Amino acid sequence: MVLVILMWSALGFASLISGTRAPTWNWKEMLLLGSPFLLMLLDSARASQWSAAWKLAETSSVLLLFPIGFTMIDRSRAPTLRDRMIDLFSWSALTLAIWANGGILIRSEAWPSAVDASVAFSYFYRTAFAMVTGVHAPFAAYWFFCAALFQMHHVLQDKHTPPWRSLLAGALTIAGILIGSRMPIIAFGVAFASLLFFRFETRKALGWIFGTVVTLSILVIALPGSRDRAMEVFSTLYSRTGANGINSVSVRSPILQCSLELLEEHWILGAGQPAVQSALDECYSDQQHSFMADGSYSTHNQLLHWWLSFGVLGVTAFVLLFGHSLAEAFRRRDAIHFAFVLFILLCCFTENVLARQWGVVLFACFNTLFLVPIPKQDEGSEG
Repeated sequence: MVLVILMWSALGFASLISGTRAPTWNWKEMLLLGSPFLLMLLDSARASQWSAAWKLAETSSVLLLFPIGFTMIDRSRAPTLRDRMIDLFSWSALTLAIWANGGILIRSEAWPSAVDASVAFSYFYRTAFAMVTGVHAPFAAYWFFCAALFQMHHVLQDKHTPPWRSLLAGALTIAGILIGSRMPIIAFGVAFASLLFFRFETRKALGWIFGTVVTLSILVIALPGSRDRAMEVFSTLYSRTGANGINSVSVRSPILQCSLELLEEHWILGAGQPAVQSALDECYSDQQHSFMADGSYSTHNQLLHWWLSFGVLGVTAFVLLFGHSLAEAFRRRDAIHFAFVLFILLCCFTENVLARQWGVVLFACFNTLFLVPIPKQDEGSEG
């Protein structure tokens, strides 16, 4: 992915030096969008090992790199830039879904756990998905649902949209629900509701939202992965503490407890990004959850992660990044931009979306694309 981004940046630079129009550099917005990355660079000065701090920071460098790169591109040469990128991403997401599910079907016969009644389908499916694709399943759900939102936006905006867009949106929605990640499903419903409010008057939008809730509920119940994950919430909430052991719901309790304990000590200046995970692992061990102390159980909350890492400045960077993006989308009446940012924002409260390359590249790329002013002749139906 790094190689692809570097090649894209090189093409942007080539476009800049060969173009006839000088780019308009909005330095204020660039610094605002890239503030989390700049904050990480500043924070690395207090790290015991600069290389460890840089390893974490470089993942988020796209928050600054994409605003610079999109500014360099001569958009007059790509009148349908937004639509092309949206469709390319959507078809790529569908290709991944076909590849993943095809691989799972082929391999499942060789895995005894696939037919073991004691193994929940959701656990088997998500594990198999990661084995086939190498992608942590919740992040794939972000891709599928974002692509579905992009296609649904086209369908809502244009009455003459070809049928394949509706079919593509439906296939991507099913692919996302199959993974069974709860917050992405909820965030997808909320984001789609925002698209409806942009498109229709309130009464009609509410009618569509009701139909959407019913449809999503039926799909969640019908598809075994999402059904297992939904039932896990109810079984955990209504069982005695610890009766079912640690699962994807109850594990949130020690994560939150350790995160808040660490926050009490470092809420102003933060503990420094490289020190957060080791401090959490130590807390898990102290709570007799040593299996969690393997470096993989993060805060599962992007806001909390930046707060623990950078203190009040981390909270400020989070609010400015999402606040500015949502405000600009609403000001421009850009429905798909607003829905996209809202979707990622909600997912940030159950996952460190911007701390991993799978999530931060998705957000930085499309958020910047939607923020870049596109000449009227380039905008088409986007307005």
